[in-house]
Amino acid sequence: MLLKVGLVVIVAVILYVVVQIWLYKRDMNKTKEDLLTFVTKNKKDVSATMIENEDVVLDWNGDQKTPLASTVKLMVLFHFVKTVSSGDIKLDR
Repeated sequence: MLLKVGLVVIVAVILYVVVQIWLYKRDMNKTKEDLLTFVTKNKKDVSATMIENEDVVLDWNGDQKTPLASTVKLMVLFHFVKTVSSGDIKLDR
């Protein structure tokens, strides 16, 4: 059982790394205009605050709450903790 869980974790990590590399390469080709287009199309879903030397130089929906970009990591963490709690994975090794 431990081997099966270990293989699933390894496959998930490899898949995550491959997807991140692909996303990084895709995003490297984007320009400032692409960012402005995204913000224009998603005005209500974007918020940003830029602070330079304690002065706010940019505030776009800064008081608006938006979903985290790393919500997938929370799901992975939940399942990891659930697996440890059930005893399928032991952390004492």
